[in-house]
Amino acid sequence: LNRIRAEGQMSEQQIQQEFECAFDGCIDGIIYEHQVGEAKRQNRFGEYPHDPKCLVYVAFDIGAGDRTAVTFFQQRGDRPWIIDFYCAKGMGINHFKMVMDDYSAQYGYKYGCIFIPHDSQKRSVDNYDEYGFALKTEDTFRKEFGCLDIRMVPRCHDINEDIEVVRSRFSKWYFNTGTPNEPAQKERLEYFYEAMYNYRYPDVDEQVKVAMKPLHNWASDPMDSFRYAVKAQAFGWASKEARLWLAELDKEEESCNDDVIDTYATLI
Repeated sequence: LNRIRAEGQMSEQQIQQEFECAFDGCIDGIIYEHQVGEAKRQNRFGEYPHDPKCLVYVAFDIGAGDRTAVTFFQQRGDRPWIIDFYCAKGMGINHFKMVMDDYSAQYGYKYGCIFIPHDSQKRSVDNYDEYGFALKTEDTFRKEFGCLDIRMVPRCHDINEDIEVVRSRFSKWYFNTGTPNEPAQKERLEYFYEAMYNYRYPDVDEQVKVAMKPLHNWASDPMDSFRYAVKAQAFGWASKEARLWLAELDKEEESCNDDVIDTYATLI
């Protein structure tokens, strides 16, 4: 490595990425480079599994020609964390409903809000009502998921503004990397974090980046889903839902543990 540095064959960032496996030295233009590096130094990537005492929130990025990406997260107090991820291409909303039901049965997920993007008001070419009219994607979600609360994440004027929101709130988030006894979940999360590492701007001069959009590649869909999750959490929607959950816990379990009450009381 000293020889490579001395000869100037690679930049220090490239050396860190290639030989030291350090995210701080990742590909030029990486969008969340500094945020992920800081999170790793603070041990916010690790085994942060599903907490059965907390609701699970779901943020969708709905792909037409691309993959539909789904980010699963929870919130305890003012600390949100990613617990799971799923994506698939060419599948209808009913497929994702079945996946969520499977996760509920397998992992015990109890769902709060479902967050969908602003363009869910567009008409779908795949779903029709009883009179043959095309349904909005939003309406299809409400039809498939029944009583679950469906909320639309507002449209951003500029995706770079949204990215700055994610960057500014990244320090609040923790990231579950899965456990060896759940290999399928661990593989899904590895895909999600690999997307985070590859979400970047096109290779251009630094001074032009501020006017550019992120490179649209396979990493875009998972990171759009993550962006909606961060925005929904920033709006306080998960906190409001948790207050309702606390009320339900009080009704169902009169002898509820003090630690459960303390967990949710911080949200009120």
